[in-house]
Amino acid sequence: WLDPFTYVEIALRKFHPKKAKPSILDEAIDWAVYLVSALVFAYAIYSIFGLLLGTTSPMVIVVSGSMEPVYFRGDVVVLQGKATEEINAQEIELNENLDGKHFDEFASPIRARVDESFETVSIEFDNGKRIDLDKKGDIIVYFSSSREEPIIHRIVAKIKANDGIYFLTKGDSENNPFIDQELCGIQSGGIKRYCVAPYPIKAEEVEGTALFKVPLIGYVKLLVFDDIPRLLFSR
Repeated sequence: WLDPFTYVEIALRKFHPKKAKPSILDEAIDWAVYLVSALVFAYAIYSIFGLLLGTTSPMVIVVSGSMEPVYFRGDVVVLQGKATEEINAQEIELNENLDGKHFDEFASPIRARVDESFETVSIEFDNGKRIDLDKKGDIIVYFSSSREEPIIHRIVAKIKANDGIYFLTKGDSENNPFIDQELCGIQSGGIKRYCVAPYPIKAEEVEGTALFKVPLIGYVKLLVFDDIPRLLFSR
């Protein structure tokens, strides 16, 4: 009786009794009712889950390897809503407004050679303060306007500006050598392709912080809707 489809079956048989030899139409009606019911139940569970966790986006599928080895492609990450004050990361105060500003208008990256390539290891802000990047900040999800998809990356700096709180983010993987925001203002040299977020992430743009993951169960969705179409239609 805990199975909601039990009640669907009871209601369905009341209005559409089971026949000894059901026709194709009868079977189609049954399948349509089950499919609609499944979608309704999934939406209800998702909404209730989001309400309990304090976010409108309680789950996200990892679509790339930018957070390896913490998260792998196909992992489903469960998110929770957090008050801005509770989001953990290195903090810095800037006596200026950041809305609409590119990274290079208020800070500079400090890069160093790591293995065979260069990557950003520190940030020096215009007020002379500097922070070294670490992997202790919370992992958040925000929507990237440049990529047109949700991004799940780690906060490397929490900035308290005059017009609010902002975040700088970066993937953990060695394939993500730069901060998400640092190359968006550069127009030449082909380097802009690394741009993930044109501006610092506003606190209100954060969809949730990572709580835990369910490994690889989202890979089927990526395979069906991303990998196979890309393979079929790529030139």
